[in-house]
Amino acid sequence: MKNTKLKITFLTIIILPCIIYAQDYNSFPEENAFWTVAGYELNTYIFDVSMYTIKGDTTVSDKQYKKIYRLTETSNNDDTLWTLHCLMRQDIENKKVYFIRTYQGELNEKLGYDFDVNVGDTISLQAFDYANIGDSLFVLEYIDSTFSFNGELLIIYVFASVLQYGSFGLQIIEGIGEYKSPCPNQFFWDPFHQSEMTCLIVDGIYIYGMTSVPSENCGFDILDISLVELESVFIISPNPVKSKITIGLNRIYQYISDVVIYNSLGTIVYSKSINELINGDLAIDVSTYPNGIYYLILNVENNLIFTEKIIINH
Repeated sequence: MKNTKLKITFLTIIILPCIIYAQDYNSFPEENAFWTVAGYELNTYIFDVSMYTIKGDTTVSDKQYKKIYRLTETSNNDDTLWTLHCLMRQDIENKKVYFIRTYQGELNEKLGYDFDVNVGDTISLQAFDYANIGDSLFVLEYIDSTFSFNGELLIIYVFASVLQYGSFGLQIIEGIGEYKSPCPNQFFWDPFHQSEMTCLIVDGIYIYGMTSVPSENCGFDILDISLVELESVFIISPNPVKSKITIGLNRIYQYISDVVIYNSLGTIVYSKSINELINGDLAIDVSTYPNGIYYLILNVENNLIFTEKIIINH
């Protein structure tokens, strides 16, 4: 969906701010939400489609966060790869959204969205400083609006980067996310490697998209919709871990065929094939592994693959 900048007249200067700021704040959905994001490489024309969804929560430094997973299809089969992408915390009262960028290996939260701003304000959105070089200052250029496909007014905040001199901007839709992705999703800013959020479906309702009806790039055939009814797929504890990690399984996905752990270099440090029903928890001794970030992968029934980042700190 392309947003058209409002034509400003004397009448809209008086009325538009009243319309926009009179609206209730639209917070981000925290369950049963699926964002589709199309990624592409401008120089190689590589194109891929991913989805992001919220599933479960966790506590970090006494604060509650929602888990955001990145869902991707695996090639040549019907498997779906679930990878923990980041953690999100909403401060609804102050209209702010924070992220812990776990895909960057980070443990501290950074401000991603601030909707308590006025045109001309300069704010620091550290979650969008991808390379952590201090490039987090953005100025709010203007506020726009559009309607969702279920009739709700959506407020759009258009920011320009201060240090990138406008070449790197943010177009953030209240309650939906930045037009490239619902959450920060890059390792560094590169004009040749970009993404675009093509649609959002919440509780099975088409809320936002590039077309008036869901297109072929609105989701992909990844899983039975009943999956969204699960409170969690598996629970890993403790994390960070010192000696032994325990995997608690949702009873619907008790049958595990494979368990694999990779280190940060992509080397397999643990691999086990399991061909029996597991009643209870699965414990893995990691006491001999060096400190660092690891990735645990579970291949479970229905050809679903789940991944979770674990931190070993003896």
